[in-house]
Amino acid sequence: MFPVDDRPTRPIPRVPRRRSSDQRFLLFAGVGGMLLIAAPIVVFSQTTPQDGAPGAPGSEAGRVPAQVSDPPQHPRPLAESGLPGGAAHLDRNGRVGVLARGLDDVVVRNVTDEGRSLSGGWTNMGGNAVDAPTAVRDGYGDLAGFAIGVDGHLRGHLGIAKPGSQQVPWRDMGGDDLTGVPAAAVNSENRIVVVARSLRGALRVTEQRELGVDEWTPWQDLPIEAVEGDPAIHRDARGDLRVFAQGADRRLRAVAQLRPAADAWGAPEDLGLGGEGRPSVALDKQGRLRVFVRTPQETLQQIAETGTASHAWGEWVQLGGTIESEPFAAVDAKGAVACYALDQRGELQEIYQAGPGRSGWSRWIETEGVMNELVGVSPDARGRLFVFAVGERGGMESMHQTIPAGGPWTSWSTELGGSFTLNR
Repeated sequence: MFPVDDRPTRPIPRVPRRRSSDQRFLLFAGVGGMLLIAAPIVVFSQTTPQDGAPGAPGSEAGRVPAQVSDPPQHPRPLAESGLPGGAAHLDRNGRVGVLARGLDDVVVRNVTDEGRSLSGGWTNMGGNAVDAPTAVRDGYGDLAGFAIGVDGHLRGHLGIAKPGSQQVPWRDMGGDDLTGVPAAAVNSENRIVVVARSLRGALRVTEQRELGVDEWTPWQDLPIEAVEGDPAIHRDARGDLRVFAQGADRRLRAVAQLRPAADAWGAPEDLGLGGEGRPSVALDKQGRLRVFVRTPQETLQQIAETGTASHAWGEWVQLGGTIESEPFAAVDAKGAVACYALDQRGELQEIYQAGPGRSGWSRWIETEGVMNELVGVSPDARGRLFVFAVGERGGMESMHQTIPAGGPWTSWSTELGGSFTLNR
């Protein structure tokens, strides 16, 4: 305790009257003291999230964590996650992750920027895939990988492009007699939906139960007739997921969610005589889905919706060309749809929307260089399209637009290297 002072209270001495200079000094000192008191309040107001900012009370990101040292487990969900899955995909950090089937059927991964590896080469992710893997960007912008194993089960790997993810085992998602390449996309609630075909020709679907959680709904069959080719999936302009597949009769059929994020699917739509193999789907700038297929005559044809998310389709349009591989559709930085495929010589062919209002199509443009297999197409962080393919020497090669939505294209680069099992 402090000692008690029991001396008699003495009167407070009167402060002598000060000169004007002393009064100015006191005035300045008082103002300075007030500023020192207010400064922490100003600083705190600058570091506290404002209404509507990420992490502020009442914002989409929820409440501010009680402790700064304990951040949320995930970043804020992304508003735009509608691109379908593919072997190459852009993540939220502006890197393009590439998945492929390596030797001995293991899944291998590379993370690239400007066409150069950021992961020091190809990383063995394990697994025993029967065909090519698929990557999709989840609602947080991280890449998830999916592949069908030789046992007919789907395998899943959330965060497959993250450093150290090779230490995380694949999740066995069941599915029994599955085969081929799975298709994946996120629904309007940013939950991943995966579709795969079975050996008996059924299309089966499973959905992520909750954003960021590795729990999945039981498999269910989609109401669509027997299919022969792998499916494609895309989210339409209204937010519904649509699944497309070629039937044994070579007719293209589509099935859609009854409403956004629903686990119920409507009756199949018959889009007419399509082609063979896996279709490729893109959403154009007018909000219409466009589907591309390879015909038995090895030409490209496409069909498009007549309006935004209309479920009404126009006529098939022949785009010609001579293509050996399945087509890969993409949308460039200006919203034009482009399609890529390999011809009989293994050279890359490109065709894209052109003319007033993008009402027509360009001529076919070919590039030099012989490829064995087209792997995927993805935009990079600057909006330039990158194409990945396995070259005739067996390594992964890439080429890209030199400017977003423009050319010329670079030559094929062999920098990514690696060794792969061909899927077609």
